[in-house]
Amino acid sequence: LQQGRVAMSIELWPSWAPSLDDPAVSKVAGLVEINAAPGEKTGPAPMLGTWLLGVAADAPNAEEAKDFVTFVTSPEMQKRIALEVGIPPTRASVYGDPEVVAKYRWYPNQREALMNARPRPRITQWSKVEAILGDYLQLALIGEMAAKDALAEAQARIERALSR
Repeated sequence: LQQGRVAMSIELWPSWAPSLDDPAVSKVAGLVEINAAPGEKTGPAPMLGTWLLGVAADAPNAEEAKDFVTFVTSPEMQKRIALEVGIPPTRASVYGDPEVVAKYRWYPNQREALMNARPRPRITQWSKVEAILGDYLQLALIGEMAAKDALAEAQARIERALSR
């Protein structure tokens, strides 16, 4: 995408997006828009991969842990993390903050997409499925396997992994 050889990407991790607007590494700086992919039967519903913060009921320092979760997810800290580290916020309000949008112009579109996001199906073997599929998609993308062969091999290996 950065080199202008790909017109669209279904999955673009938010941490990769800033490089698209960096003229030092991107031939398409300022030309790429980020929007939710269209849905097949309903409107757009991007995949939602989640990281969760929680505190075990019997944690030895439960109150301190709860205070930390409150602190790290506060609007102020989410803004700081977005601006200084580049990790997208967990709060919808931060996606529209003028200072944040000035740095990450696609955040309003990203927030809109996230409003309809759905979690990907959870299965015990997901990490195996993801690794297998990723490996074979990569082989197809770099031309080491024909796409049809890569997908067939990925399917066979995924089916074996799921049957164990």
